[in-house]
Amino acid sequence: MSGRVGAIETNQSRRHRYAYAPRSYLVEPERFGHYEEVEWRQDTDPDESDRLLASQWQHLVCFLAREAAADARLTLDQVAEQTRMGRENFWRLIRGVGPMKLEDFAALHRILNIYFMQISSEHPKRVGK
Repeated sequence: MSGRVGAIETNQSRRHRYAYAPRSYLVEPERFGHYEEVEWRQDTDPDESDRLLASQWQHLVCFLAREAAADARLTLDQVAEQTRMGRENFWRLIRGVGPMKLEDFAALHRILNIYFMQISSEHPKRVGK
């Protein structure tokens, strides 16, 4: 019977494996999403530049979400209930244990009415050309 429990734990842990942990790019990973200003590791491989930038965006989103939830007098558990993520996965993502999807950013925008960034281009608009 103990072997079965081990198998169940293994299956559960497989379900929550992520490609990378955004918080791992911080000098102090426990600060992920808690402080606006954090120190990012300088020793990242150039091949990881996209993940580093995505981690920086997720950190900012999580920081803003924490602030907005507090301003709205909502707990993060209450916010989690309104997402597709579920409570446990929400907490993993908000702590930077795994990367968020773009739809997770959109859910936090919908629930907390926060804007993370304005997407723009340096190139002139070409619509209608």
